[in-house]
Amino acid sequence: MDNKDVSLEQLHLEKMRYTNNSLSYKLGLIGIVLSVAVCFISLNSLSPSSILTLVIVLINILVFLLGFLSAEKVKTYSKNYSYMMYGLGGVCIARIFIYPLMLIVNYAKFSHFIKTEPGSVADVYSAASQKYSKVLGATIIGKLNDTQDAIVQTGYLWNNGIFRGVLLVVMLLIAAACFISSGVICYIKQKKLNAYLQSINK
Repeated sequence: MDNKDVSLEQLHLEKMRYTNNSLSYKLGLIGIVLSVAVCFISLNSLSPSSILTLVIVLINILVFLLGFLSAEKVKTYSKNYSYMMYGLGGVCIARIFIYPLMLIVNYAKFSHFIKTEPGSVADVYSAASQKYSKVLGATIIGKLNDTQDAIVQTGYLWNNGIFRGVLLVVMLLIAAACFISSGVICYIKQKKLNAYLQSINK
């Protein structure tokens, strides 16, 4: 590294003393927004009477509060809160194996029941609705059309549970990547800034 490179690096580090870590902050906010969106889609897809609904709401409140606090702290190069970002990323990964997986599995069972159960469309749909109403929301189960011979969707999202489940998995993976990247960037920048401050204070 020549003198020009050293000067540029020192200039960059000196600038960091007076500027916020906006990249980590923005990544943290993206993670929060995606996490909230996952919560709404999950609540729209699962039965509101399920205990899982309460779990979804509580987890999302926790992620929102800790995520916003951590985003504010990593903006000022807090090393400890970079670890918190790792933890939030881990929570998002763990959430993949809860409601998205349950949604995919239960919808596949519901769809199989509709396709294989003998009887009229109305009778089969009625039986399937009663059987899966405790695990699937009304927007997933849908409703019968006016002629009682086909199932139509009722919500603003496509009522295919497998599609929604995969969408939730993708969103949670992106949220996890944002949280973890935010933490890694903060950790690296904090180490460089701390080393620079120690060098000029000697």
